[in-house]
Amino acid sequence: DMGSKEMRIIFLYEYKLGHSTAEATRNINTAFGEGSVSDRTIRRWFEKFRSGDTNL
Repeated sequence: DMGSKEMRIIFLYEYKLGHSTAEATRNINTAFGEGSVSDRTIRRWFEKFRSGDTNL
C-alpha cells in the first residue's frame, strides 16, 4: 500500500507533467485503485504547487 509521502510524490509528478487535476485523479485511481485519491485532494495540492511550494 502506498504511503502518503509516496502519493504526494506522484501528485507532484502529475503536476510536473502538466496534467489537469481531472487527468491526475483519473491516472492515480486507475493505477492504484478507484478511490485512492479524490479530485478535491489533487486540486488542493496542485494549488500549492502552482504557488511555488513543492514541499511534500
